[in-house]
Amino acid sequence: VRLARNAVGALRAETNAQGGPKAERGELDIGGSAWNATTVPLIRLARAHCFVVLHDNMLAAIKGLAAGGKAPKEAVGVLGQLASLLALHELEERAGELQEDGYATGAQVGALRAAHRGLLRGLRPNAVALVDALGVEDYVLHSCLGREDGDVYAALLAAVADNPLNATQEGPAWHGLLQPLLAHSKL
Repeated sequence: VRLARNAVGALRAETNAQGGPKAERGELDIGGSAWNATTVPLIRLARAHCFVVLHDNMLAAIKGLAAGGKAPKEAVGVLGQLASLLALHELEERAGELQEDGYATGAQVGALRAAHRGLLRGLRPNAVALVDALGVEDYVLHSCLGREDGDVYAALLAAVADNPLNATQEGPAWHGLLQPLLAHSKL
């Protein structure tokens, strides 16, 4: 709500600052320099609105699955955790704005981060099943772990061997940075 008021208030202030017939009639100057000066808060407002609609639709779909018995109770629970994860992630991304606008204190943001990490720990046992359910291919994930063929260790060894950081025994930072430091160290 404050984001919407700030965006419209900024647009109104820019229109009034420029003067002219629109300002005298109390109209907003949409399309002129007043509009251009307020596009950033308006884009933030649009993104916030889209997120709320997306999250509401996700919750409604999960509720529909649960009420209709269309999914096992455990799956509905995991989907609910994913919806919470989505909301917590978005709130954590906007933590600075929440504090700046007076909606959260530092302690509340810390609790938000702790809840986010706790939810990630809770979802970890289902991570492979969730990725498999989405049908994401191994090459898209670009990960050695959770491979469809199950050959994790061979893939991990191959990835480590192909990494440019492992081209030499010491690594790229050894000669220029670490060796001189350790030469003067008491270790």
